[in-house]
Amino acid sequence: MGELPFLFKVLCAAQPLSIQVHPNKRASEEGFARENAAGIPLSAAERNYKDPNHKPELVFALTPFLAMNAFREFSEIVTLLQPVASAHPAIGAFLQQPDATHLSQLFASLLNMQGEEKAKALQVLRDVLAREQGEPWQTIRLIAEFYPDDSGLFSPLLLNVVKLNPGEAMFLFAETPHAYLQGWRWR
Repeated sequence: MGELPFLFKVLCAAQPLSIQVHPNKRASEEGFARENAAGIPLSAAERNYKDPNHKPELVFALTPFLAMNAFREFSEIVTLLQPVASAHPAIGAFLQQPDATHLSQLFASLLNMQGEEKAKALQVLRDVLAREQGEPWQTIRLIAEFYPDDSGLFSPLLLNVVKLNPGEAMFLFAETPHAYLQGWRWR
């Protein structure tokens, strides 16, 4: 019996879902083989690779739909980070040298904050939210309604916020950070 080259889903995001990054085809094949060789059952919760396929996604909006997809242009990120520059040292490093290496370090640093470092950064963000309007600040407010203490609240400053109307679609490449925030869609 043959396999379909895609997985079809109808999904509803009543609240923002986690940021994801899907591996490319080669990494998927290697990860699947590695987990099989390690004897990890396909149904195991700790298994990352349920099959050898990569997972690029085509999203078709069924209702008004909000998502984040891929990193913004460096110049746009620099502008958006200015008001929160004091939140974390990695922001300052990126602002001084806005390149892929510093963006990767910034994203990882923000998502992995804990304790006092996280509390300070989120307080700076909350203070800025009190005076900033429009996007991406409104998206940050939406996420904060559900996850007020999540360091992922900085993500809309780094990732493109995408609003789709019913019938519109977007493609998500492998190795691209993304998150579904609100709405129904086919995937």
